[in-house]
Amino acid sequence: MMDPDSEMKMFSALGLRMPAYAVVRGNERPALFPAKRYVIKAYGEKIVHKTDLGAIKAGVEKASVELEMRRMRNRLISLGIRPEGFIIQEQVPKGLEVIIGGKRDPQFGDVVLFGMGGVYVELYKDFSVRLCPLSTEDAVEMIDETRAGKLLAGFRGSQPISKEMVAGIMKKVCTAMHRDPGIREVDLNPVILYPGSYCAVDVRVIR
Repeated sequence: MMDPDSEMKMFSALGLRMPAYAVVRGNERPALFPAKRYVIKAYGEKIVHKTDLGAIKAGVEKASVELEMRRMRNRLISLGIRPEGFIIQEQVPKGLEVIIGGKRDPQFGDVVLFGMGGVYVELYKDFSVRLCPLSTEDAVEMIDETRAGKLLAGFRGSQPISKEMVAGIMKKVCTAMHRDPGIREVDLNPVILYPGSYCAVDVRVIR
């Protein structure tokens, strides 16, 4: 696993929109940026499904960040998992959560994945996959093949979300894998979608 700061800077350089964040390594004290509420995430080789492990906490006030970090560290250590550090992020508004990922398949080459994200990934297993490089038309077809595509179109009066905007994120994943042959997998989960905007709140790269 890459250092999380390097992962996020790599995608930020490609124009991916992400919340403000700070990476806290080891027992460092967090250098906090202004935000109404914060999200704390532990990271480490054994920390994959953060929600299942209690390795993520949202809605944290500034005065409670260090306390919640200590509580999370102690809880994980009690499970036999020692976190390498923490990512402190600005909490962003709720929206439609999707997963956009990439994988270097030994037979087919680089592939990109799209589907329902967040905690629904394992529940629905609702994905569409294509080979890279990806055209906007290919990406929109992928979106339309999933349940998430129906929600993007505007479900029960909700505002529609641009499929072309989402296609742009998927193409960034293909670009990252093309530029860096050391990447084996990429997971942007969740990417939170809004009408006219988005925010990738979790970036994971496996080498």
